[in-house]
Amino acid sequence: MAAVNSSLVRGLKKLNPEQFENLAYDILLLSGIQNLRWRTPSADGGRDLEGEVVSIDFSGETTKQRWFIECKRYAKSIDWPTVYEKLTIAINHQADYLLLVTTANVSVPCREEIQRHNERRNGVQIRVWPFYYLDQLLTLHGQVAVKYGLIRAPQSLHVDFESIMLELTKLAQATYA
Repeated sequence: MAAVNSSLVRGLKKLNPEQFENLAYDILLLSGIQNLRWRTPSADGGRDLEGEVVSIDFSGETTKQRWFIECKRYAKSIDWPTVYEKLTIAINHQADYLLLVTTANVSVPCREEIQRHNERRNGVQIRVWPFYYLDQLLTLHGQVAVKYGLIRAPQSLHVDFESIMLELTKLAQATYA
């Protein structure tokens, strides 16, 4: 795992719940989820999201996966009862995947329950984007980090693109020669 930008993670935890959900929406959109939309407010007042991931298999057949996304701006680890509550909602709405986007981590017992659930491969699969994965995604999508005031400019997150292009140009010229 790459080093975590602790100031970025602190900034994530300072966002209000609506800002955090909007940030998750932006990252999901840039990550390729399609037909992304807000669900109606839930019992916790959050809007949360659903969308589709479309894939084409080797035969050319198109498959759509329905994803339910829960955004959890927590300071403490997420426990299994919290995940299970969201899982039942995803099951009732016939989702294929439940994605938890969180500023926290998943407790060890919860991670074990998620693994046991996913290994059974019957019904909704559970995925988690904990704080350290969000950090990586915000590094990749620096414009989102800038939009929410987590960093001043995306250059502070990315490697020098000009240097990479120069090296690729040299490589292409050497290959051509």
